[in-house]
Amino acid sequence: MTDCMKEEDAKDIGENISIVTPEIIISSPSKIEDVKINFTKSSMNNQLKFETKSPLGHRVVLKESTWTQHVIKDHPDRFFYEIESNFSQIVGVLSEPTIIADDKDFSPENVRLNYLGNVLINNNGKLTLKDVKIVTEVTTDFKVDFKNPSTWTYQEMVTCIVQTKNKEDFSDRRLHYVRNYV
Repeated sequence: MTDCMKEEDAKDIGENISIVTPEIIISSPSKIEDVKINFTKSSMNNQLKFETKSPLGHRVVLKESTWTQHVIKDHPDRFFYEIESNFSQIVGVLSEPTIIADDKDFSPENVRLNYLGNVLINNNGKLTLKDVKIVTEVTTDFKVDFKNPSTWTYQEMVTCIVQTKNKEDFSDRRLHYVRNYV
């Protein structure tokens, strides 16, 4: 079982400082049958390459066109994206992240979340532990309540960043999920 934290409310304790009072809930990890991966190369740009459920119960998808035309094409130095075992590790961060937080540019017009986790990447025959940040965008045909995460039931992965070390500060962002929070 996995402990996770959802933001309940914040208490001010001084100038510009607040403490989040978390609600601890127990969530079981994603079942492998919840994850669907399509490794076939297809000319259909809107074909789904990956689909899973996040720990928040949201459907999260990756379109073939996003993966090939943005993630791979725009990052030619990261050829390890094309290796299937690396791909499985990277997108696995969506179903079993360490943290889910609002994107730094989160707004009513930009309802984006960051999924963060660690993966073991095979790069030139070396296995290296890397931090992964996946950005998803809430997309629907109807208006979403950007203040209410329960309405964000469908998200599309828009980019993926594999880093040696994540140095982002999350103290000013809303955290939706923290794995193993005690």
